[in-house]
Amino acid sequence: MHNPGRPEDLPPAEELWADAAALAVLSAGVRSDYLEGAEPDEHGLRSRDNQNGWWTLSRWPHGRMLLCGIDEDYSDTIMDPPIDLLAGAPDWLPADYLDSPFGGPEMYGLLYWWDGSWGRAPYPDDLTDDGLSSLAPGSHEHYRPALLACASDAEEAGAAYDGLLAAARARTVDEATLTRLFGALDAERLKAELRATADLAAALAIARSTGLTRA
Repeated sequence: MHNPGRPEDLPPAEELWADAAALAVLSAGVRSDYLEGAEPDEHGLRSRDNQNGWWTLSRWPHGRMLLCGIDEDYSDTIMDPPIDLLAGAPDWLPADYLDSPFGGPEMYGLLYWWDGSWGRAPYPDDLTDDGLSSLAPGSHEHYRPALLACASDAEEAGAAYDGLLAAARARTVDEATLTRLFGALDAERLKAELRATADLAAALAIARSTGLTRA
């Protein structure tokens, strides 16, 4: 389903952060070249798909956040001429960061900023998609079926997966939350299907560093 991308399509910034950080937790806990994941960086979280694009979700002073990226298949904002994604942008946007989010120049397909609410540049009426629906950092659709397919108990794994996402939003992820999920996975299936192993310690470390734990 194509969507031009609207600020109201995004959850509040802290909810989006929790969902994206949960993806980073999963990425650290089940490392696999078959699953597009996320990881912390100097300013927040980031993800790069070698074929289809990238996104970053970064934190800035006074509770502000910045979501940017591109889906090379669906971001129609890169039309000729491209849309000015900085039109109407606030002056606090970090110019140096935007010049080099991955240590080099990048092409942008979307740029959303949070300062109490989400905003973005105006789009033309005929724009069909900016890539937001496919790039949204809180999207875990690819992880859930992949992990459940590797579970020794799919029902328990599904409940544990949902429990992790709920705990992430509540900032109550702990070792028990992750043990429940990883304990429901079958090591042999992980290795065969995803060429991966479960690493609870790595997942817990990311949960702590991204603020998903009580501490």
